[in-house]
Amino acid sequence: MTDQEFLQLLNEVAKKAKPFNNELTFIDSMDTRLNETSLDSLDILTCAIHLCEIYDVEEEQSKEMSGETPRDFFDFLKKWGRKQPSFSRTN
Repeated sequence: MTDQEFLQLLNEVAKKAKPFNNELTFIDSMDTRLNETSLDSLDILTCAIHLCEIYDVEEEQSKEMSGETPRDFFDFLKKWGRKQPSFSRTN
């Protein structure tokens, strides 16, 4: 999965974490600080949980996931994920 594909995945997960927010900010950089987006700390935690499920990170290890940027999350998931999700383009 490329950085851009991960950003797309993260944005889709963020929509599910914050489904009724019309002001959800699209995250367009791997270096964007997540706490400077429209996501609050609970939304970020919810995204982390969903991403760990998608990447099949062991439960005990998933509790250690932290980070301030999408790059931090992606690096953690690449290291600890037991599966790498495929990305299908719908264009």
